[in-house]
Amino acid sequence: MPLTDQEADGRSELREALDRLPVEPKVLLIGYACNSEAGLLRVCWGEAALRGNGDLEWQHVEELPTPGDAAQGRRGVAA
Repeated sequence: MPLTDQEADGRSELREALDRLPVEPKVLLIGYACNSEAGLLRVCWGEAALRGNGDLEWQHVEELPTPGDAAQGRRGVAA
């Protein structure tokens, strides 16, 4: 089944965006803490680059708001 014009345009935009990415790959890591009684306790995300020796070099880490934060009027803060 051929692509619609809109689907073809979307793929072209995606390919152009991929071409603009840096050559060295990076990873977006999402960590969380939760339990069955309290639910979601903490969420953060970060960007890390994989170095040639296999180590991760952290570029950015940021706390994300949880549902409990919203109920208490808190917002996520940068770590």
